[in-house]
Amino acid sequence: MIVVYPASKSRHSAWWRALQAAGVPIVASWIQSCGALIEMGAALAAGRQVFIVSPYEWSVANHPRCRTFRTLHDAVHAIMAMTAGERARRDAA
Repeated sequence: MIVVYPASKSRHSAWWRALQAAGVPIVASWIQSCGALIEMGAALAAGRQVFIVSPYEWSVANHPRCRTFRTLHDAVHAIMAMTAGERARRDAA
């Protein structure tokens, strides 16, 4: 099962709470607090995939476990596609 561990600015927490309510599998304690860069570093240290949503170029985006998207819509679409693919692989096994 793919679970999303987002790192974001705290001002976007309402978006993440709405995605959680819509069924996107998001696990993040910062949604109620803050610390996006710390969360991103912790996720990378734990071997997790990181999704960066930003129109700007970030040097960390060159990390092999980082994917960058210009919009939240694009990121959510990719996450849901990965979730569906993982589910299909699990069901086929």
